[in-house]
Amino acid sequence: APDTTAAAPDTTAATTATFALEVTSTLTGVTAEELRANLGGFREAVAAVHAREAADVEVDEDSIQTVTVRRRRLLADGVSVSYQVKGFADQAAAAAAKEVQETAGELLTTNLKSNGFTNVEAVESTVTVLDSSGLVIDGAATRPAAAPLLAMAAVLFALLV
Repeated sequence: APDTTAAAPDTTAATTATFALEVTSTLTGVTAEELRANLGGFREAVAAVHAREAADVEVDEDSIQTVTVRRRRLLADGVSVSYQVKGFADQAAAAAAKEVQETAGELLTTNLKSNGFTNVEAVESTVTVLDSSGLVIDGAATRPAAAPLLAMAAVLFALLV
């Protein structure tokens, strides 16, 4: 006779990631059209900085706009874009990711180049940490891009803590 007993439901609580980064980045050397045409590559590049999946990066397509930025005393065209990186399990992880995002301009630039944005020159970001209800936990700060070694040091520190 076949077994008709139902399997007991899994009662282990699933850990849900409740923190996110809200980011506005300016990409010098990229046009709004290029960004819109390759949002998948952009998501992949951002996700790689945080060891996340591309699906964890949500781009606000309405925020994509052409901007002119001053870089090394020269004006350069670029694009501004807002997005969220989701999936951080706790506030400490999100805060560490915020630090990485703020200091990983060169790493993100390299990732963007390998994902089809060959003309990108620089990336600067403003980052805020949000909780699950969308409240700001850690306010925004803007910092110029730093060396990738600083970004790696922040990641290593976060892993050790």
